[in-house]
Amino acid sequence: MPSAFISYRRVESAALATLIAVTLQDKHGIEVFVDTRSTDGGGLFPDRLRRAIEHCDVFVCLLGATTLESAWVMEEIEHAHNLRKTMIPVFQERYVPPNPIPSVHVEALLQSDGLQVLDVRNVYVDQAISDLASMIRRSVGAPMPPPRRGIGLPLIAAVLVLLALVALGIFLVSRAMESPTSTASPTQIAGGVTASTTIEQPTAAPTEDAAGTRVAQLQASLTALAQLQIVGEETATADAATRGAAAQIDATLRAAADTATAAALAITQSVLGETATQQAIDATAIASVSTDTPTPSATPTPITLEYAYAQAVNYDDGQGNTAWTPIAYTFGDGVTMVLVPTGCFLMGSSEGNINEQPINEQCFVVPFWIDQTEVTQADFVRLSGQKAAPNEFPADQHPVENITWFEARNFCVLRGARLPTEREWEYAARGPEGWIYPWGNMWDTSYAAWNRSRSQRTAIVGTASNGVSWVGAQDMSGNVWEWASSLYQPYPYAADDGREGDMRDLADAQRVLRGGSWYYVSTIGLRAPTRSGLDPIAKDNLLGFRCARDV
Repeated sequence: MPSAFISYRRVESAALATLIAVTLQDKHGIEVFVDTRSTDGGGLFPDRLRRAIEHCDVFVCLLGATTLESAWVMEEIEHAHNLRKTMIPVFQERYVPPNPIPSVHVEALLQSDGLQVLDVRNVYVDQAISDLASMIRRSVGAPMPPPRRGIGLPLIAAVLVLLALVALGIFLVSRAMESPTSTASPTQIAGGVTASTTIEQPTAAPTEDAAGTRVAQLQASLTALAQLQIVGEETATADAATRGAAAQIDATLRAAADTATAAALAITQSVLGETATQQAIDATAIASVSTDTPTPSATPTPITLEYAYAQAVNYDDGQGNTAWTPIAYTFGDGVTMVLVPTGCFLMGSSEGNINEQPINEQCFVVPFWIDQTEVTQADFVRLSGQKAAPNEFPADQHPVENITWFEARNFCVLRGARLPTEREWEYAARGPEGWIYPWGNMWDTSYAAWNRSRSQRTAIVGTASNGVSWVGAQDMSGNVWEWASSLYQPYPYAADDGREGDMRDLADAQRVLRGGSWYYVSTIGLRAPTRSGLDPIAKDNLLGFRCARDV
């Protein structure tokens, strides 16, 4: 049985430490040592703690706002490091990186792979603890616990369905079909925005129709395969014991998709030639997209601001997210923003953290603009942004990070813009349909920059291009947490209750953060309704921002 020592400071982490210890032991079969004495240390470091650290396989340290001020915690970290123990940092919501780092032992801890966990007052800590259990087992080479009863049969069924779908895809490719297809083609609008419309292709000869329909039917079967992939991934998240089987399913799916797509294109090439083959490539490009809703596209093309405003106020939110054609505009400061039209949505969620409740309707009678991407380091420098701490992951097209709320606010004002309110941010991410994620209601691992080690760091903005929101905003899930203007207060949200009115330099009034970050190993923090809050003086390589602008 693997074992772990939990180091923590009682004044802020006692309840969380107890919860983690009990859950690891009772649910995950991991032996845990946690010191429950009612003191944070003082005097000589006790031998019982030294022996416990020596006995355990893994050293886990809960890091809150003041953890490293405890002499005993510092002793525990040093002893574990000297023993070359595997160290796992667990960052709580109020954690603030030390500056400077107090010792090489703490530096080694902070550079180790770790995870974030919500405070005890929230209800969704189970997934984080499950992730911690998996990390502990992997670090000692221990096998995962036996799968829960009933998990094996669904996996076997999934594999059988997979084989049937692959056979169906190959069969469809080999048949001659009959109906025409259509392709999506960008429409150039006078001015400066990108819009995308679907153009019906002219009626063609029977051979062209047949090949076009082959591609369409192949696309349908591959989309079904992609949905099976989602099932495999969600099963793996629900139970660590199934991760290996889900990975095999994922690899098989991708290989089958590649093989079937290549076969379809070869047949189309022989019938239609190069022009029709390019149309086939366009039509099958979505075969790898595993989402339950169409992903909107926002490729910038010129428009006038008057045209954009007319489109935004005439948008019918009753038609849903995909009825809106994304509009992007590059302002005089050289930054591209996307337009968010008028409409209503239900803010919050009954299935997430307790701080997302109660659900409350919010309506926008005036459209607004929001940055297409998180503010990049290049734009921050080019537009004379000022902040005290350097970026920990310096690169021009990566997001600005290690920035306080005040510094982010000041930069937006410098641009003639502002930080988005919390409700603006969530509406731009979810739309009138209230999607769980910016792209839809099903999680896709490739649609966000997440679950990355410190060596992998943040991603170039817009890298996860399939994760674009309904208005064309990139990286609203993952990469960096984003500051909002709002004070962090309970729901229901009301713009006139003071949370938006006080922009003074109050260092102890927590501000809202949205979107999750590159460091998340659990998808709960990457949902569009997820919200958190930190003191506005906090800075970290997980924290960034984007700006908004009134029309």
